[in-house]
Amino acid sequence: RACAIDFVGFGFSEKPRSPFVYSMYDQAAALHAFIKGKSITNFTLASHDMGDSIGLIFLQQYASEHKIKKHVVINGSLKLSYANITAMQKLLLDDVTGPVFENLLPAPVLAQGLASSVFTPSAGVQYGHELATVLEFEDGIGVMHDTIQYLNEREQYEDEWLDTWSKSTVPCSLVWGQQDPVATAELGDYLWNNILENRTSAPADYEKVESGNHYLQGDHPAEVARVIMNGGV
Repeated sequence: RACAIDFVGFGFSEKPRSPFVYSMYDQAAALHAFIKGKSITNFTLASHDMGDSIGLIFLQQYASEHKIKKHVVINGSLKLSYANITAMQKLLLDDVTGPVFENLLPAPVLAQGLASSVFTPSAGVQYGHELATVLEFEDGIGVMHDTIQYLNEREQYEDEWLDTWSKSTVPCSLVWGQQDPVATAELGDYLWNNILENRTSAPADYEKVESGNHYLQGDHPAEVARVIMNGGV
């Protein structure tokens, strides 16, 4: 079976407002509670984007309580100095412009922009329409200033999390779409060369998908499924 989780603040989960504080540590704790509650054992943990950091926190905090068969990491800005953070992300992140910008940003506009820019080939207009309904659920756009604070949390703790990854005893497959304009191909190479390639704690491998973009699991699902199910290490 496969389990996909919408973390608090995303997808079809609830969207609490301030004074609620979003933290990837809390998201990792929720993941731990979900796995324990469902009695899931001997599983593959696949993560993407913000979820990559949550996955590393999960390894740091909870790996000893679970039997993890493999960890699959897909495009995410795990080392911010190698990432190309967009102007829109910076506007949303800022405490002055963020609350204003999220109120001015129409979900259909954001959805169509994502469908055309971070999928190769483009996910198409219909996908954009469908994505807009997800963004509009409980006014998800209205919490984007709060949820994107994960970038500040990542900046603070990224080296600690990467150190955990470099010493993890869980086998890992790094899968990277080479057309990603944010979590760039250079970032994938950095993570492989500096974190995984020479680690001795557990085997790792690196697969580049030349025509893949940021949402690799969306535009190249077969390649991602193969690695999760039976490929790689």
